[in-house]
Amino acid sequence: MVATAAAQERTLQVSPAKPAPPGERRVALVIGNSAYKSSPLKNPVRDARAISKALAASGFKVALLEDASLTAMRRAVRAFGDELAAGGVGLFYYAGHGMQVRGRNYLIPVNADIEREDEVEDGALDANFVLAKMDTAKNALNLMILDACRNNPFARSFRSATQGLAQMDAPSGTLVAFATAPGSVASDGEGDNGLYTKHLLAAMRRPGLPIEQVFKEVRIGVGRETGDRQVPWESSSLKGNFYFVAPGPGLSAEAHKRELDNALAQQQKKMEAMIRELLAKQRAELEAEMRKRDQALAGKSRPAPKAKAPSKSPVQVASLAPAPVAQAISTRLPKIGDRWEYLYTDTFSRKTRRYQAHVVGVAVNGILESDTFGPKRGQRAHGADAELLIMHPVWVFSPYLQIFEAAKPGARWADVKSRNDGFCAREPSCSYSARVVGPEQVSTPAGTFDAVKVTVDLNLYRGGFQLTRRATFWYAESAKRMVKSTLRTLVGSTGMPEYDLELVSYKLD
Repeated sequence: MVATAAAQERTLQVSPAKPAPPGERRVALVIGNSAYKSSPLKNPVRDARAISKALAASGFKVALLEDASLTAMRRAVRAFGDELAAGGVGLFYYAGHGMQVRGRNYLIPVNADIEREDEVEDGALDANFVLAKMDTAKNALNLMILDACRNNPFARSFRSATQGLAQMDAPSGTLVAFATAPGSVASDGEGDNGLYTKHLLAAMRRPGLPIEQVFKEVRIGVGRETGDRQVPWESSSLKGNFYFVAPGPGLSAEAHKRELDNALAQQQKKMEAMIRELLAKQRAELEAEMRKRDQALAGKSRPAPKAKAPSKSPVQVASLAPAPVAQAISTRLPKIGDRWEYLYTDTFSRKTRRYQAHVVGVAVNGILESDTFGPKRGQRAHGADAELLIMHPVWVFSPYLQIFEAAKPGARWADVKSRNDGFCAREPSCSYSARVVGPEQVSTPAGTFDAVKVTVDLNLYRGGFQLTRRATFWYAESAKRMVKSTLRTLVGSTGMPEYDLELVSYKLD
């Protein structure tokens, strides 16, 4: 049963059920908030209790807060910081409502009295306050786990608030884990625990599983259960190794290595299957869109485009089927945790905004990322296919095209499939084509890159009217992704937006 707003705040100290590994002190602060006056939640208190038990079983000394006020949360974080100053491993876990305002994340106490956006800073706990305590302590290793991406009732009337939480960079020696991607909402769960915490509990109890693999297991499990609508992600700057449950004492170093290698291989197979299924699903959806478009345009005449001079050399047409990935490509793939930030500039109004992309899964058949491009934020898989995503206002053309060795000199795509395209879908004589121009050096705020230049043209013929728009993309192998793009109208006057998109920063793990 969901707790009522009258539920009393409780602070409990949970002693370790067994000692921590020799020479390693472990302390944790766990907060679960369910009894909100507006939109109470079913699972956070139960999640916090379950996590506390699991942590105690792995040697943590745990402070557990249930249905905490802002004063109690601040007091507990201060005491937690003092504990961390004594050294060891620190872990902070929060389940409950959370929100982002102006790019900062806030954890909402059950007694929150927030009616206006400018009251959030004073009425909620800034997640960076916790990170600051961790960073100041200078202890060996810290973990922050936020299952706080549930749909937030406080943010509905706030002008700048966005659903879900904002991306956070982890200080040195810290891992920050989120129940879902930036700007996305997580499930509160229908069982005894929230969906994210259910999978976290299962993974953290497995002996000999490194912390990075724990969160990979969680990501795969949550992604499968939600059909990839919710994909957890992490920001990490860890330098050391950590196990919730250490390898069995009876295992030799070689036996443990074999066991770990086997676990890693199984996880990689699961990730590859997950990405393969998502790519197939996206491809099926795109083909369904194309069939729907063709049916809508059935019976309409399609004027032939203007004749072009014959080419002096044969045109290489790149296959739209998934290309076989050579072993050499695996060394060029990005890694989980790699991220890129771009600056979008409207060339007419000079208005700017920022977009991010963050890798949450890697396999030889594709890359799973969360991004903030377009109004539909979420997770997308990108493979070797040449595909154009119309993200309004941004065009994204296979951002890892070079990584999959599809950007060969002279390569052309005569009829590029486009997703979320409300323009060409209504026009019988409208199509997209693409070609690889060749190598070119390009400069962005993030640096100067040796890149490969690719153009994608939209061509429309309607009676005597002709429209040609060109998107240009630059891919740099050193940055492992697209580093710049532009969109311009070459023929025809439409007043349609034009922009520059440039890489301003990136981090490769």
